[in-house]
Amino acid sequence: MPAYGTTDEDQGVRKPPERRRLRVVIAVALLTIGTARFLPLLAGQVLITSLTPLCDQWHVNMPFAFLLAEALREGRLPVWTDRIGGGYPLLALGEAGVLYPPHLLLYRLLPPVTAYNVNVILAVLTAAACQYWLCRDLGRSRAASLLGGLAYAWSGFFVLHVATLHSAQAAAWIPLLLLCVRRGVRAATPASWIGAGVVLAIQITTGYPQIVYYSALAAAFLAIWELGWGEDRGAPGGPAGKVVNGVGGALVVLAVALGLSAAHWLPGVELTRQSGRSGGISFERATEFSFPPANLLTFVAPYVHGNPATGGEMGFSERGHFWDNGYVGLIPLFLALYAAAYGLRRKGPIRFFVFLLLFSLLIVLGRHTPFFRVVWHVLPGMSYFRFPSRFMVIACLSLALLAAYGLDQLRARLLAAPGRDSRRRWAVLAGMLFAISFVDLWIYAARFHRFADAAAWLTPPKSARFLQTVASPSARYYAFGYAGVQLEATRRARGWKGDLGPYLEQKEVLAPNTGAFYGLSCFNFFGGLDTRRGTATYALLCDDRNTLGRTSTILESFPRTLALLGVTHVVTPYLLAIPGLREEMAVKTGNSKQPVRVYAVEDARPQIWIPDQARSVAGGREAFRTLLEARWSAIEGAPEFRNFSGEVLAWEAGPDWARARIRMRGTGVVIHNQRHYPGWRVLLDGEPAPLLRANYLMQGVAVPEGEHTLEFRFDSPSFRAGATISLLSMALLAAGCILTRLRGKR
Repeated sequence: MPAYGTTDEDQGVRKPPERRRLRVVIAVALLTIGTARFLPLLAGQVLITSLTPLCDQWHVNMPFAFLLAEALREGRLPVWTDRIGGGYPLLALGEAGVLYPPHLLLYRLLPPVTAYNVNVILAVLTAAACQYWLCRDLGRSRAASLLGGLAYAWSGFFVLHVATLHSAQAAAWIPLLLLCVRRGVRAATPASWIGAGVVLAIQITTGYPQIVYYSALAAAFLAIWELGWGEDRGAPGGPAGKVVNGVGGALVVLAVALGLSAAHWLPGVELTRQSGRSGGISFERATEFSFPPANLLTFVAPYVHGNPATGGEMGFSERGHFWDNGYVGLIPLFLALYAAAYGLRRKGPIRFFVFLLLFSLLIVLGRHTPFFRVVWHVLPGMSYFRFPSRFMVIACLSLALLAAYGLDQLRARLLAAPGRDSRRRWAVLAGMLFAISFVDLWIYAARFHRFADAAAWLTPPKSARFLQTVASPSARYYAFGYAGVQLEATRRARGWKGDLGPYLEQKEVLAPNTGAFYGLSCFNFFGGLDTRRGTATYALLCDDRNTLGRTSTILESFPRTLALLGVTHVVTPYLLAIPGLREEMAVKTGNSKQPVRVYAVEDARPQIWIPDQARSVAGGREAFRTLLEARWSAIEGAPEFRNFSGEVLAWEAGPDWARARIRMRGTGVVIHNQRHYPGWRVLLDGEPAPLLRANYLMQGVAVPEGEHTLEFRFDSPSFRAGATISLLSMALLAAGCILTRLRGKR
């Protein structure tokens, strides 16, 4: 019987040169899988996998990459940024992946576009390598393991989800997590459990908690399976010892993972509590974009319902929601089915991966079966996530693993056949199957991916260049009506495999977060989490996240509200004939009937200012109504301010701080137009002062008569606590490794 983690091909004694050649071949093959599809990224190109309105690639991942790169080059972490959303805790937003180890290195050393492109390649390469190692640990041959790595790294999940790069980065580590957990259960060694904790910590820092949760769920299922039905390797203490090892191992994994990543997840938990997801979401919202049963055909024909890259459905219906596709190639699919049919009659891991595949498919179907409702109610944590179809990553993983089993079953039959050249026939067959799968998956990805010149794509549009010339230190624009322009560009271009001109033109609307490409500050925000007050404010301002491009009626107070919130310009395709807005430029875009206009907001307040009128309000609802009318400033939890005035003598500000000299006549209030959020502190003449809520979303401070200095600074207590825990965890882990090595040398 083969030794643990080996196959029959490894039992013979190989000469060192032959082993070295095999390792080189495997390394080259894995490197080819990781880089072959993305070589243009190393030559000044950018990858385009979606240009639909508010796609994560261009409105989340890449803008945040630019903000991260800018901060790291300045020698700081972007715990807070003043460039989006009226101020935002960027590190707390997982999608930024601020503490993901490759990000900290690459965005510090390379230009942001180059670093982003390298991260795309690293995600695919990591997925292929980790899947290969898992297949080898399961006893698969090298050829079968390579096929498993290819089928997973080039599966539908990765082909489509490199647009949401942080999800692909999290998914890339799943096989290695399963490998460590399997070894921990079987070998009962602390090192394997600690390794699983380290891998899970890395996954957490990618910033995609949904994939992290799904992978942890798969790892828990594998541990339970190995404890109950796995091969007994004589664990100390018998069945009770196995249970103790499993429970103890799970605690070690959680302690290591949560300890190492505390600097990431503690600020994230704080942000979640401020958001609308603090208590989970409804079942109806959780099952949005469930995978329709008719879409199961995409496992065989991925574009059977159309290809959005060439003008198919754009993703706003379940049938057209193309982000979750389980295609792993026809040959790997048939090999997986062959392995399932053959292996279900025998004991072994095949049964588990068939179970995991069926469980995944039932989850991705969401509301189309009663199974998801049961799981949603029973499993803790499921109620925090939308899009059950994202569980497709586990389905792709299972199919790729089963394909490796299927290829080895073919190998066993071929080698058992009489004849001297059976090994040669096997080598030829394995090579052919791998090559056909490689070409099949290449064509599948090529029909969806598009590469474009990065310099042309990221050149500032005319509206951005105009704002760059007129921007003051406190300038902040608001993008209004951008989704309609983006939808029109999508309709005109019919996907992104043809003429990209309409997409280049629609950049003029400066959609949320995209101002980061050009050094501009945008009041809009687009991301996975926002505070409840931020969401309500954007709804008040008819942000396109709420209207999805539909024509909306704005209020007469619209300019006054923007002015109170420190918005200096509005970028919109609409003609806004409203008092308080002054048109400054217009840009014609292609066949669009309406040019994109840039309006100046009259009487826009600077970052630090003193209101003419301020009223004390009891709470958030009254403050929101006051913001709706926008005739005076509402201050929450403060005494009435009467008969005061003042002036800001001087002020300066950075991404997470501001200082000012103030002269007050009478006791009044000073407003700092940064979002009110836990961690902001204010010093009045060097002494701590109460930080108030002003104008529903912003900060304020009561200032007595006379001349004073004010200093606002963001110092997140959750990040400080998390960083302390992470550093202590790393120190303890390093000390444990050193002690283990010292003991081993004795």
